[in-house]
Amino acid sequence: MSVGDSTAGSDRNGPPSDDDRPDPPADAPRDEEALFDALLEADVLVEDDASVGVTTEFEDTRDIYRATYGDASDEEFHATLGELFGMDPETAAEQAAELDITREELCTLLSLRSHLDGATATELQQAVGMVHAAGPSSPVPAALHELGDDADAWLAGRDAVVVVMKRGCDPCRALRDDLADIVDLAPDGVAFAGIDGPEHHEFLRAHEVDTAPTSLFVRDGEVVGRLAGYYGPDRFAEAFAEHY
Repeated sequence: MSVGDSTAGSDRNGPPSDDDRPDPPADAPRDEEALFDALLEADVLVEDDASVGVTTEFEDTRDIYRATYGDASDEEFHATLGELFGMDPETAAEQAAELDITREELCTLLSLRSHLDGATATELQQAVGMVHAAGPSSPVPAALHELGDDADAWLAGRDAVVVVMKRGCDPCRALRDDLADIVDLAPDGVAFAGIDGPEHHEFLRAHEVDTAPTSLFVRDGEVVGRLAGYYGPDRFAEAFAEHY
């Protein structure tokens, strides 16, 4: 039989069935839908009816890497990139220049590696694109109603606590960890909401907020007090007694 014989190893009556097709390699990257599902399961992305965002848990991880690699020297940057993709630092430097890989992308890659067990290099690269497409996550915990341009309308006539937060903020994370206890201490009828301060400068100016976190105590739609910076549940209990 010649090399060019088209009947070699095939069925003359048609293409092979699915059962006859070879399985993909064990290390073959997941398709886009499977990888997206894996990112949801790994608490990298969160999906609601209207949008996809990055979780606060993933942002916390990324902030740790930003602290180490955000201003890394070129030598450290290329060495770490090379370790990730199994290449020497010189080749990594060439790839970084050719593909315009940034330190922020490196931090995202390292964070993804810690969240996605067993991810291949190809999957990590694909996942970086998905994370960046999702956009920056909100620093406001999912347990709080998140205010936006509708903040004033939402606050009108309401008793509430509004917590102003921002990304990469250690005191904000500390306050977030205490929120469940703080909410339990609040009087009945006091609602809680959060707002991403850097995304809403007009709100910050209107309420003279220049610190994150800042907790605004609202009564009948008007701000009657505030705690600027991190304070624990005991201090909030005092503020609740004072303002409500």
